[in-house]
Amino acid sequence: MSLEAGLAHSPVAPARDAFGTFAADVAQGDLRTERCALVNLETDRIANSLNTLSFEIFQWLHSPAAR
Repeated sequence: MSLEAGLAHSPVAPARDAFGTFAADVAQGDLRTERCALVNLETDRIANSLNTLSFEIFQWLHSPAAR
């Protein structure tokens, strides 16, 4: 989430060379999935947030401060 917050205040960076190959591969994908792109993106963000939260909770539970 912090990376996304920084996007609004960061200058545009040129794409890396490997991104061209990746973008070409994605362009060959199933066009029917485009209608679900927003749901897929938001689901991925939720999963990333939950993974981060669970990592932080387990770190805290196993820290000396939690005892």
